[in-house]
Amino acid sequence: MAAADQSVEPMTSEHLAELRERIQRAHTELGDVCAEGPSRRFRMTVPADPGRDSDLIITAGLEAGDALLAEVERLRARALADDLAYKSMLKRAEKARADANELGAQLRLSFPPGLYLEIQQVLDRALGTEEKDGAGAGIVADVALVVDRLANADERLDLARTALLADGYFKPEEVGPDIAPRIVERLAVMREQIDHLQAELTDAHGQLADAQEVAQ
Repeated sequence: MAAADQSVEPMTSEHLAELRERIQRAHTELGDVCAEGPSRRFRMTVPADPGRDSDLIITAGLEAGDALLAEVERLRARALADDLAYKSMLKRAEKARADANELGAQLRLSFPPGLYLEIQQVLDRALGTEEKDGAGAGIVADVALVVDRLANADERLDLARTALLADGYFKPEEVGPDIAPRIVERLAVMREQIDHLQAELTDAHGQLADAQEVAQ
């Protein structure tokens, strides 16, 4: 079976209405030709008139039918492809669940009950125990959640490092894995700059007040 072309947009309602009208006109024209007889009703003009000539009206209807059939076949192929993709995803999810359950059973067998409980308590302290925390689905799921949160933390750390380098105060080689000291240093410098600006503004305000007093 040929793969469905996912890039092709479905027909619009306007296009479908136009095809339906062309097919209906072809039906009406063919019915009139059959009722009156080809010799009396079948019309062909020179130059050709698509809105009046029997052969062009019927041909347009047949072409519209072909277009509708092609659309139906494309949508059917797409539906079959989506169904296969869903079944494949469902099968992978079921296998992942079975693997997780098997791993959980192996962990229970590998660790003494006391140690298993201690590991769960450590995870509970790290993740929380409420359903809203996303934990509580077993050790395997909790470890996966810890890994996910660590990855998220690493991503946020990279964003913080990028922001720290954005204004050019630090060079990349000056910002190591531990960016906390650099953040503190940058904040201290920014605080000094703000204090300096405040002092200049105060001085400028005083000069302006003096000038206004002299002007009066």
